[in-house]
Amino acid sequence: FAAGEVQSVRFICLDRSLQTLYNKNIPLGREEAALESSRSLIDNAGNASLILKGTNRSDYNVFRVAANGEVSTYNVTLPKRIFGEPSIETDNKNGTLLLSAFYDDGAEAGEEVANGFLFLTLDGATGERKSQTITPFDKEFITLLTGRETRENGRLYTFNLKKTVLRYDGCGLVVAESFIKEEREVPMVGIQPGFNTFRTSSIYQFNDIIAFSFNAQGVVEWNAVLRKKQASEDDNGAFSSFFIANQKDVLRFIYLDDISSS
Repeated sequence: FAAGEVQSVRFICLDRSLQTLYNKNIPLGREEAALESSRSLIDNAGNASLILKGTNRSDYNVFRVAANGEVSTYNVTLPKRIFGEPSIETDNKNGTLLLSAFYDDGAEAGEEVANGFLFLTLDGATGERKSQTITPFDKEFITLLTGRETRENGRLYTFNLKKTVLRYDGCGLVVAESFIKEEREVPMVGIQPGFNTFRTSSIYQFNDIIAFSFNAQGVVEWNAVLRKKQASEDDNGAFSSFFIANQKDVLRFIYLDDISSS
């Protein structure tokens, strides 16, 4: 680290017997803030990737070290501007990177929204695009989510991708959750009668979960909505959200139904 930039990043990979497969120092030259949303992935063969945001919301830079120590870099340009953060996972069986994200068509001036779901399969070594699907949120999905019929394709405002669960056949499940953070002025009783003071309180709301099931080509086959409502105050949402227990043929979503302030 020098002059406000991360000058390089080191990749160290050990095998199951703790023997070093490679120890590589890769030049980077990026601001420290660029690494806050970075993703580090490694597959079962020892191929490692560091994925950073590019110059805009549609570009990503991939720094890769193969199991034999060979270093390579490539760029990925998404077909649409994304909404929120993407989910990126390694498919160990097929040697690919799977990228899923909500996208923003940019039709709402001055407002960021999610208009649909995109899915890309990339060759893990070269970044070559193997498949790509773009799925708008249709009227049936929005009716399922809101409980109200609509005549237009919908949009989402508060949902963010949280998890991708892969199957051995290349299919999988992408899970998103609604999250809202807001600031409120809360009155406090003053020492002198008739005089109140206020403090700023942060309210964290983790609400409904939506799941998209996709096939090996990235086509969405079905979606589902899991209803929940969690709210807490001044705790950074530490006890909210959910956990997935993968029991092979069943996924169990576990979360606290009541968040106590005590």
